[in-house]
Parts: sequence; structure tokens; C-alpha cells
Amino acid sequence: MSGKDSLSINKLASTMLAKQPTVTKLVGRMQDAGWVKRCDAAHDKRQSLVSLTAAGRRKKQPLLKQVKAHEAQVVSALSREPTHELKRMLESLIAANTTAGENVV
Repeated sequence: MSGKDSLSINKLASTMLAKQPTVTKLVGRMQDAGWVKRCDAAHDKRQSLVSLTAAGRRKKQPLLKQVKAHEAQVVSALSREPTHELKRMLESLIAANTTAGENVV
């Protein structure tokens, strides 16, 4: 949940390349841990929006550092241009396997 105040479960599932029921269960566990909160969307009460709590934001920072360090290690053998091309191809593959916001993987 980087860059937005809240996201729908469906958007999270699409972003994570996971099925909606799996993300719903994960969000429930994260809510129980106090890392996220859920509320109904103003425009559609059937839609649940998820946002980070203060504890979730504190948990997020070290995780993002770990992700960036892992990415740097994975692409360390490549120069800048091949790294950029690899990311572009991966984004294209993800987009090709995503239809109308739902993961088809």
C-alpha cells in the first residue's frame, strides 16, 4: 500500500497477483495484528477499503528496505539498461495476465 491512503481488496489482489479470497484472509490477519484497518467505501458499501495503521506504517519501512536490498542483489549482475528492460518486460507480462483488475494467473 505504497503511495495511496487506502485500496480496495480487489485492487490489492490485482497488485499482488493473488486471488481475492486469499487477500481477504491475509488482510483479516493483518487487521488482527493491528497493521491495517478496513472500512466501507463511500461510493459502494459492498466494497471494503484497506489502509495502514500507524503500526502498519512502522512495519512497512524496514520491509521496503529489505525489498530494495533484495532487488539490488538480484539485478547486480546487470547494467542499468538491461535492468530497466527486464522491469519493463515483467510489467508487460503482469499486464498481459491481468484483465479488468482481476488476476487470471
